[in-house]
Amino acid sequence: MRLTQVRDFVAVVESGSIRAAARKLSVSQPAITKSVRGLEGELQVRLLQRSSKGIVPTPSGRAFFVRARVAQSELRERSRIAQRVSLARDNHEAVAKQRVKGECRVELVAGSCSDS
Repeated sequence: MRLTQVRDFVAVVESGSIRAAARKLSVSQPAITKSVRGLEGELQVRLLQRSSKGIVPTPSGRAFFVRARVAQSELRERSRIAQRVSLARDNHEAVAKQRVKGECRVELVAGSCSDS
């Protein structure tokens, strides 16, 4: 199962048609059809009921749709976390590489140094 198949399936269910899903995702209708059929084949279950009035999920499709939306949400959240961690690491490295600029004065007090 590929993430694009899940994405395509969710878009079809949300849009109610392959045409609308294809427009939403900026891909061709045949690509969406092939993707969803591939997903159905891999799962060995029919996910969508196709009719002249549009497309609706089967009972199995509704169950899969709910879990697919949860999975997509989790993936988006994990991606945001990974980006924040990467940004924090990059910022830390940038700070560590900066040179400290300024003056440092050392004053000698009479009698504090000895000639050996």
